[in-house]
Parts: sequence; structure tokens; C-alpha cells
Amino acid sequence: MTSCNLGESTIILINIIKKKKHFLIFLPAIIAFFIALIPTLKFHAPLSWDVYFHVHMAKLYLEQGIIFWDPLTFSPFGRPIYYPPLFHLFIALLSDITSYDLLEITRFMQPFLAFSVVLSFTYLAYKLYNLSVGFIAGFLLFLTLPFSRFMYPIPESLAMIFLPLAIYFYYYGLENNNYFYVLASGVLSGLNLLIHPSSAVLLVVILGFYTFTLKAVRRKVNSKHFLLYTALTIIIASWWWFPLLLNYGYVYNFPTVIVSLFDYPRIFGITLVFSPLGAYLLFKNKKNNDILIITWLIILVVISQIYLLGISVLSDRILYYAVLPLTIMAAYGLSYLDRAPYKNLFYMLTLFLIISIIISASFVASMSKPDVSSSQLEIAYYFQNQGDKHSVVISADYILDSTIVSIARQPVSRGGYGGSRLKELEINKYLSSNFTKSDLIHDNVGYLVLHSNQGTPPYSWLVYENKDYKVFKL
Repeated sequence: MTSCNLGESTIILINIIKKKKHFLIFLPAIIAFFIALIPTLKFHAPLSWDVYFHVHMAKLYLEQGIIFWDPLTFSPFGRPIYYPPLFHLFIALLSDITSYDLLEITRFMQPFLAFSVVLSFTYLAYKLYNLSVGFIAGFLLFLTLPFSRFMYPIPESLAMIFLPLAIYFYYYGLENNNYFYVLASGVLSGLNLLIHPSSAVLLVVILGFYTFTLKAVRRKVNSKHFLLYTALTIIIASWWWFPLLLNYGYVYNFPTVIVSLFDYPRIFGITLVFSPLGAYLLFKNKKNNDILIITWLIILVVISQIYLLGISVLSDRILYYAVLPLTIMAAYGLSYLDRAPYKNLFYMLTLFLIISIIISASFVASMSKPDVSSSQLEIAYYFQNQGDKHSVVISADYILDSTIVSIARQPVSRGGYGGSRLKELEINKYLSSNFTKSDLIHDNVGYLVLHSNQGTPPYSWLVYENKDYKVFKL
């Protein structure tokens, strides 16, 4: 087939699809669903090890109701629960309604989360620009690093469904002086503060910087909208945050994570190819929607670099959110070719990209596997069946802590989301066998889980062993 015939066939196909506008909006999300379904059906465990901490929290609420103290992680001290509860309550409710195990619930959430995040993002790009931009942006998102996280059954994925909608509602409310949409954005932002606080804080910063920029360039904007939005966000989130902070203050122990410029292509993927043209067009147009995308990208890149001021920041996570505006920018640049004399080139390039993206994303999904191994699960199930349920477990592998506590309800010396710890055991002296019997009694340590190549610690006997780990009773 000649390139001319191929171009004409592609145009006919695109025109047929364009008549089904709603199908075009949903198509990237539908493909995302089936891509995420690959590891979901391939494995009997959910992706990521973070989910085990969140399953533990859901079980804690099912066992004790709404509480603010977790006695099972960072034992024997315990710690305040600084991770907001909405995701945990959501999966606990699903488990209660369906009678399915929480790990099964989270595993089967994976394709639905991927579908919802991509649909929300596609809808934002479509409403800010047009159908072509939304459609292309949805597929370009597949070849960015954060797409793999969107299928993880964790609070961040749920928050990423609300974030694009909150941004669009606020934008629409400002454009049309419509308080209802501003309030809707505030509601979604408040919910995000109860799901994944870092994404919610970035959301408020993005919209605040966007509003400030509009004022700075003398665009007609009502500043009361942002004040109303912020107030409602805080009010909705305060029912949980206020009593927590009142009792325990705020603890932040996260390390700084620095992202090298050489890692940017790995994070942003193919969007870096088409975003320069999109950036040029946005700066040239300077409409309010263009300013939103530009300010969204700029403020997140700036925040990701504040470690230069000595401020702790997870630069990689912040750049994940910068992927969204950059992807819209790239889609806008690519869609610019949808005009004479480039139409044939545009349709052929778009079709080639979509097919390549689907194949590549499917391959990546097929290579994905759970972070928690079968050996680690075997250790957790040992404690579920044989653990004493009150002595502290110290593990040589930090992933084991969340797995053990979520499945066995056995106290552990760590246990995921370490940023909220107030006090912790000196585990190195146990892992190096440099401890006394009085240490065991004082710290209530009852078990050591070591790698299979490590020796027998003092005051202990081997009670379980698999190909990777040994469990010693102390």
C-alpha cells in the first residue's frame, strides 16, 4: 500500500472514530484497563509493597474503629497515624461489603484505578483544549514512568483520579466566575488531603500559583475564589487532621531524594520529544488555559529543586505530577500538525504512535511483578499461624515488616511509611547479634527474621526456614 493510500485510510478511520466522540474520550482509559489487567491476572498478589501497609491500616480500622494510634508498627513504642484514612476506609468498606480478603480487593482494584486515572486526565486535557489533545495526551501518558504507579492499589492512585478534576473545576470556576465549580474543586482537594496529603498540598500550590500568575499578568480574576477554595479544602480535611495534630503535632522524617537530569527522560518519556513545540505554542498563545499548563509545570519543577535550599523533598514524586502538564503540552504540540499541509503526516504519525505505545505499555505491564516475593509471603503466613501476636519481630528485610503486620497482625519494629515514627528500636544491634538478654526483655523482641546466609543469633532457636529467610525465636 502506498503512503498516500495509507494516509487516506488512516483519515477515514479517524473520521469514523471522531463521530463517536465519547468513545474517543474513553478509549485511552479502556486500553489502560486492559494493560493493568495483565499483571492483575498473572499474579495472585497486588503490585507494590506499599499496599501491605495500607491493608494493615484498613484492618486496624476494621478491628478498632477510627483511631489515631497504631500499636503494631514501630513496636514496642507504636506511633501516631499520620497517613490519612480515606483510602483505608474505602478498601475496608469494599472488603466488608463483598467479604473478599483485603489483598484480593486491592489486587482487583488495579485495572479500575488505571482506567479512572487515565480517564480523569484525558477529560482534563479535552476540556482545556480539544478532543484531539485529550485523546493523544491519554496515550502519551502510557510511556511515562508514573503510569506504572497508576495501577498500584495505593492512596496516591486514588488521589490522582481527583487531582485533574479538581484542577479543571477550579479553572472553569475562575473562567466563568462560577462559585459552584470552585466549591466542587475544594471538595475534591479536601478529600485528597484525606487520601494522599502530598498530592493535595501540591494541588493547592498549583492552583495558588496559577491564580497569582493571572493576577500578575492583569487577567480578570476574582481572588475570593481561591480563598473560598482553600477554606473549603481545609474545612473538609480538618475532621481528621485537626484532632491528630492537636494531640501529636506533626512529624516529618522523610529523607531527601534527588533526581538527576539524566533521569528526566526515564520519568517523562516520549513527552520530551513533542513538548518543545507545545511549549512554544502555549507561550505564544498565552490564553488562561495555556497559563495554567505552564504555571503547573514550572511550579512543580521549582519545588522539586528546593533541596538546594536544604529542605527535605522527594523530588521524584513531585516530578511525577509534573508529567501531567508536560504530557498535555506534548499532545498540544503534536495536535498542531492536524492542519494542512501536515494532515496526512499527523494521522499517520498518531496512528503509529498509538500502536507503538500500546505494544510498549503492554510489554512493560507483562514484565511487572509484585514487589513482595513468595518467600516473603511464606514468612508472613508463618507468623499468621505460629506467631505469638504480642512479641516484636525484627526483620533484616524492611519489606517483610509491612507484609508480616498486614497478614499476621504481629507487631513489627518498622512497618512502612517511616516518616511518621516518633521512636524506634535500634535494630542494627539485633541484626548484628550484638544484644543481651536484658535487651530482649526491655524491648519485647521475640523474633528475628534473617537472610538464609546469616548465622544463628544468641538466645535463639530456628523455628522456620525457607529458601530466602530464617525465623528465629528469641
